[in-house]
Amino acid sequence: MSNSNDRVDKVVDDDAINEEVIVTNLTGKDIAGADTQNSDGAGDVVNDGDGAGDDAQNSGDAGDAVDDGDGAGNAVDDSGVSTDSGDSNSDSSKSYESLLSELELEREKSSQYEQKLKLVLADFQNLSKKTQSTIENSVTARLGELMLDLLAIYDDFVRARDAFEKGDTNTDGLNSILRNMDAMLQKHAVTPIDALGEIFDPNMHEAISTDVDPSLDENTITKELRRGYMIKNTIIRPTLVVISKKE
Repeated sequence: MSNSNDRVDKVVDDDAINEEVIVTNLTGKDIAGADTQNSDGAGDVVNDGDGAGDDAQNSGDAGDAVDDGDGAGNAVDDSGVSTDSGDSNSDSSKSYESLLSELELEREKSSQYEQKLKLVLADFQNLSKKTQSTIENSVTARLGELMLDLLAIYDDFVRARDAFEKGDTNTDGLNSILRNMDAMLQKHAVTPIDALGEIFDPNMHEAISTDVDPSLDENTITKELRRGYMIKNTIIRPTLVVISKKE
């Protein structure tokens, strides 16, 4: 029994020694932690005797110091941003001036193109008018040639009718043909030139002979030997006439 009690007491003493070691170790850690915190200079007062909590608080304070250091960094970054902003404004100003210069250049080009377009349009209109006039004149000339051949036949019918009327011959058939030919001439804008009583015009009349008549003005047309015709404003055949003279 004695030996058993001795072993129990020894075990108890060993446990007590282990507890002291554990306490000592914990105390050493707390002290080390406190020393470390003091070296950081983050906190001076330990609250509630809880070293571990103080360490956490002090660590937070140290973090604030780092944050303060970051703030200084932020100040540097802000100055950097300010510099970049100035460069950006300068670039924007140069870009704006460049755009204005390009806009003015494009306006000058647009004005030049507009003037060229006006000149081209005017040339086109002149060419169109000239072409149209050339076509109309060509058509009128060809139509005039055709009408001249027809007018020669027309004159033959007129002379035949006049001859038959002098011989008391019925000329109804010839008159019908002449009316149809008059309608066809009118359809193609072929109109006769009125000459009797008019003053001689070399552009429209062709004088064959003269009559002396003091009562009339000089170069008054007294007789029409062959009727003249025109297509619109173009003379295709002048009128053969006799004109008056004072003496």
